[in-house]
Amino acid sequence: KKAAGAAALGKFKKLAWDPIEDPSGTAFTQQFSEYLKTLELGNLEETFGRAKPKEEKEEKKVEKKPKVIKVLPDPRRAHNMNIALARFNKRTFAELRDVIIDLDKSKLTVEESQILIQYAPLPEEIAAVQEYIKSGGDVTMLDRPDQFVAAMMGVPLFKQRMVCFEFLATFNDELETIAAPLERFRIAVGDLSKSNRLKKLLHAILKIGNILNQSEVPGFRSNVLTKLEDLKTTTKPVQTFTEYLVNLFWDQDPDALLVREDFKSLEDMGRLDVGGLEQNLTRLDSAFKALKASQQLAAKNNSNSSDVDPMERIIGGFIAENENRLPDLQKKMNEAKQQFNEAAKIFGETDATLSKVKPEVFLKDILTFVRSVDAKRRSKADKLERERKRSGGKKKENTKQPNKKEEGKAKKEEAKKVEAKKEEGAKKEEGAKKAEGKKEEAKKAEGKKEEAKKAEGKKEEAKKEEAKKADAKGPPKGPPKKADETAKKAEVKKAEAGVKKPPSKPAPKGKTPPKG
Repeated sequence: KKAAGAAALGKFKKLAWDPIEDPSGTAFTQQFSEYLKTLELGNLEETFGRAKPKEEKEEKKVEKKPKVIKVLPDPRRAHNMNIALARFNKRTFAELRDVIIDLDKSKLTVEESQILIQYAPLPEEIAAVQEYIKSGGDVTMLDRPDQFVAAMMGVPLFKQRMVCFEFLATFNDELETIAAPLERFRIAVGDLSKSNRLKKLLHAILKIGNILNQSEVPGFRSNVLTKLEDLKTTTKPVQTFTEYLVNLFWDQDPDALLVREDFKSLEDMGRLDVGGLEQNLTRLDSAFKALKASQQLAAKNNSNSSDVDPMERIIGGFIAENENRLPDLQKKMNEAKQQFNEAAKIFGETDATLSKVKPEVFLKDILTFVRSVDAKRRSKADKLERERKRSGGKKKENTKQPNKKEEGKAKKEEAKKVEAKKEEGAKKEEGAKKAEGKKEEAKKAEGKKEEAKKAEGKKEEAKKEEAKKADAKGPPKGPPKKADETAKKAEVKKAEAGVKKPPSKPAPKGKTPPKG
């Protein structure tokens, strides 16, 4: 067994352990020797056998790359330049050089121009590459950063050129980042001056404040508006000063509580930094002056060289087209600041304090106040609506409902108006009846006149008829008889029956009327 174990020793992997010499008193006693004889251990040679050594393969011959030559003086900068130049892998350095000379915005991005500005060849780098070329060195053997320097050495005004390219490519966007917020600022300041609702609230704050402080100050600075939430009433329910102000105006002038509607432009203004806008405008103005200087330098180089650099023409055209845009924007900036100063004075600032006031802080304080008033107004309206719903919704709650006293006055006034309307209606009705009566009387009088005319006509006809009869009989013979005279009188009386004779005068005293 020992011999077999020795022969097999090299076949297995070794188990790392620390053997003991005397197993007595340990778990490794002889009582388990019989048990181990019956224990199947498996195919240990296969399971823990040493792996057969693999046949060594023939090593493939790897062609070694030719060693590149590095001549740039700063290895770290050369390493970073090599990483950055990966952006231009799709173009050869000769193609990139043509794009840079022509300042072609369609073939070069702003980000790429920024990389080229950062890694514009330094004088010492150009000198090292020139020395290598003069000594007869092969440019193709140089490392990629070194080849870049070699390709860009002949580009006139390389760094100034790339700075000008970036300015031309970003000028419109840079200008808009100033012009747009400046216009929003100008509109917001204009709305600030026009808001009568805000002025009403400020006057109420001033009056209450003078009573609380036992003072007679004529006004206050706007920075107090952010502190109104800190002042609370002593009575219950406890209210902040702003809540008290809202309740005050709710009953008397609810329209003033809609003050937030006057400042939609302030809401839309977004984040404002007037100082930052001025700095950007100053930076753009300096860059424009540097652009002019680069254009003049390119013109000077063109006058001393047979090769015409297109940089002079390209930048000259840009300057002619955009030269007045920055002064115009600067004028708008000055006008907006002046407009703000005038508006700030309306709300308590003075020439002495204006220098310490930042427009964005001032407008933020105003906006915070009007938002707080609006929030309290909405909260009160919601509370009243909930109470209305709890009460069964019998009465529709008006968010601008007056108090009980005013409600009583309104009812009395309404009753007076109703009574006045009734009286007015009665008068009109009575007048209409009188007018109708007058019309009826006029109609009756007109009828009587018509009847009188008809009677007169009948009388005339009777006379004519009588005359005709008389003519037909001829002249009378002898004196008329008394009976005939009586009959004629009767006929005349009948004809005159429709005509009213005036009453006869009474006979004078002492005399008897003559007999008929």
